Amino acid sequence: MQASQAQNEVRLPRAVIERSRLLEERIKAREPGTDPAPDAPPAVPSAEAATTAETDPPQPPAPPADPRETDPAYWKQRFKVTEGVLRREREERIASERALNQRITELQAQNRELQANAPPAEIDLSQYLTKEQLETLGEDEAKAVASVAHRAAQAAVQKIVDAQIKPLHEQKATDAEAAVREARQRFLDKLIELVPDFEEVDVTDGWKAWLADDDPATGVQRQQLLNVHVEKQNAAMVAKMFGAYKATLAPPPAPPVAPNGNGAIPDGDIPPANPKALTRPTPAETRDFYKRAALGKVKDQERKEFEARLSLRAG
Repeated sequence: MQASQAQNEVRLPRAVIERSRLLEERIKAREPGTDPAPDAPPAVPSAEAATTAETDPPQPPAPPADPRETDPAYWKQRFKVTEGVLRREREERIASERALNQRITELQAQNRELQANAPPAEIDLSQYLTKEQLETLGEDEAKAVASVAHRAAQAAVQKIVDAQIKPLHEQKATDAEAAVREARQRFLDKLIELVPDFEEVDVTDGWKAWLADDDPATGVQRQQLLNVHVEKQNAAMVAKMFGAYKATLAPPPAPPVAPNGNGAIPDGDIPPANPKALTRPTPAETRDFYKRAALGKVKDQERKEFEARLSLRAG
């Protein structure tokens, strides 16, 4: 019986047996009525722990962070340096491209010169004369005949090419002119929308005198500024100049009216006020007026009343 038990026993490693003994002593020390076990010697590290300690050396401490990474002045300086490098590369590339284009232009000129000075190619007489004709005419006379035929063929081909290319050039020029006219019309339409009466103001002597003066903000003559805006077809800036001129035409403020007393009221009946003269014209009324004025449907009295109302709007 004892032999069978001995055969079933398993021999445990010494480190496991020692650790089990330490655990049993700690459990007994916690049980009431038992004396605490004397201080046990430190446990012997297991073979697995020793192997792990040998194979995995301690990791070195992380390097300290660079304080410049949080310094805005450092990154600003880095940006300036990078910007300078990119600017220099861009300038070098532009200079290289210019030199390359200049070289291409020179080579093209040399090519045209060589083509112009190159001797004419030998004419293939068999393309124009048969063998019997060559024997009958002889070599010199055959070359003369073939040369005349060759020039005539070149002239005919050039005529055909010109007839096909000329309409393309004319169409391109027509399209360019149409694009210029359309852009000009868009500029005028926008200017009319912003300043409906600009055509009438443009011919007045006051407007011309105002343009002859220098602009106080820039020191440049107003006419030169207007020419620049018109050339660029900047309707907003042209309208702004018209508005500045109209502001100089605003009537002076009316004198204050005495609230009481008869000194400010003339004798007799007070004429009724004209409601239109006291009303600022709306944009719709302004467009309608200038449209009828262009058709000759505005009378002098209506024109005077509208100009009075327009001056109120400018003021």
